[in-house]
Amino acid sequence: MDFTALLQQIDRVSEQNKNVFCNTNKNNKHAKDISGILYFNDEEFQSNTNFLENNNQEELYTINVEEEKEKISTNTYKKLSQKVKLHVDLEEYNLSHKYSNLTECILSVLKYYNYNAQNLFFKKLLKDFDIYKLFKKYNCKKRIRKAALRKLIISKEDNDDNVRQLLADYLNINLIILTNTEILTYCKENTYEVFRPTVVVYEYNGSYNSLSDKITNKSIFTSDDFINMKLAKYFLTKDIVAHEKKKKEQSVIEALNKKKEEEKKAPKLIDFKKLKVAELRSLCEQYHITTKEKNDKGKMKNIVKKVLIEKLKIILG
Repeated sequence: MDFTALLQQIDRVSEQNKNVFCNTNKNNKHAKDISGILYFNDEEFQSNTNFLENNNQEELYTINVEEEKEKISTNTYKKLSQKVKLHVDLEEYNLSHKYSNLTECILSVLKYYNYNAQNLFFKKLLKDFDIYKLFKKYNCKKRIRKAALRKLIISKEDNDDNVRQLLADYLNINLIILTNTEILTYCKENTYEVFRPTVVVYEYNGSYNSLSDKITNKSIFTSDDFINMKLAKYFLTKDIVAHEKKKKEQSVIEALNKKKEEEKKAPKLIDFKKLKVAELRSLCEQYHITTKEKNDKGKMKNIVKKVLIEKLKIILG
């Protein structure tokens, strides 16, 4: 074999080794990604254990292992309003990694981990919504129509207040959402109960982080946790303020109604000058005011209009 032929053979072997090496790396990556497929396709896998071999297509391997999400910068929550800081200081708690939607953030607190968590949860919620008549059970009709709420569930619209309230009712939790300007509360029957599990979520710039205790790492707070008592105090204060405001508004309405009633009862002022003499005489007769007087010759004559008006004013004002 000449030298040129030898070089060509070496090149062919190198290329083959290179392909084997690349394929090995690719296979290793696929093996890692498949771990996310097996559970996701659990029913299909049980009915056909060779489904990966029978459907050996590239799209089966597109599910990637989720990378660790970036933690939120501490600078973002230093801008909290004093109203929020008074009840919850975020620097006292750990913040989870960011979630792109509220549902997945809540489910992570409840230890419900799944690649497709939000979709699977809302499918179950929709099913239970119809089967167990949740609209009637949670008395949603005072806030929204049934068809409108069902449409929101189908579209997984967890930014809507009605859906958030439904989540609190369905999961039987106090759901607290903190923003830089306010504290949003979603509680079963609109009552903050300290003995009910509380989930606190920080919402900032379209992302969601759950709070957990720095020492115990608890993210579901109960009556023995200090934050729960502080939030209960906030809810009570908020409830009292709302009640006082409603009471004040009611007082104003009652005062206006009373004024109207008094105006109805009060006699209307009469413009005597616009009345004719015959009308004035008739009015005088009602109040027993004489309409005639004697003249110099002792004969009776009608009292003039000016005098009739003066006499009526004395009685009627």
